[in-house]
Amino acid sequence: MSVVASFENCRELFELSGWGWAPTYYRVFKGEPRLVEVLIGRPKKEVDTPAYELGYLMRRLPIGSIVWSKGEDEWAAMYAEEVQQAGTPEDAACGLAIVLWRVGILTKRL
Repeated sequence: MSVVASFENCRELFELSGWGWAPTYYRVFKGEPRLVEVLIGRPKKEVDTPAYELGYLMRRLPIGSIVWSKGEDEWAAMYAEEVQQAGTPEDAACGLAIVLWRVGILTKRL
């Protein structure tokens, strides 16, 4: 299974962006989010939340976005003046994407 951003960050980013088609999704079983791989068919939007990998996020963030280690369990992601810190690079990049959606730097692609 891939290393992905947290369920909470992935859910919030998915609600803002609609970015889908990840190889791994979160599915809530008995109130707990679990990672599942999508092997056949499409995930169900009302049930599944894409689990975003770092590479996927970096391809979607604006050119010039960077992620770096600040210590053993400290990561940061930055674009222009916006900086997000988290315990994993995936959550730092996902948090940055969320902020960039909120301020209008990222928008839906037609």
